[in-house]
Amino acid sequence: MALKVSIASLNSSQVQAQEKVELEWWSPQAAQPTQVAYYDYIIAEFEKKYPYVEIEKLDMIDEDFKISLRSTMAAGIPPDVWFSWGGGILKSYVDAG
Repeated sequence: MALKVSIASLNSSQVQAQEKVELEWWSPQAAQPTQVAYYDYIIAEFEKKYPYVEIEKLDMIDEDFKISLRSTMAAGIPPDVWFSWGGGILKSYVDAG
């Protein structure tokens, strides 16, 4: 009986791990084609390794990125992932909690 429960829970975990995951990733580097291409490559490799994860990347220019991030943070609906340098805009969000 214990073996059946263990196998059932293992199968359940595997099924849960394979559920579709969608992530939204914002990048402020739209004006830098080399960086955009590099991120696209990294995302493609990640999605190959984790086929149940789909990443939707939105490239913006720096100032549009800052305005959009500020708005979505204030509304409580920020992107799942975004690029930021350690200081600057990221520091202001860390300091604000």
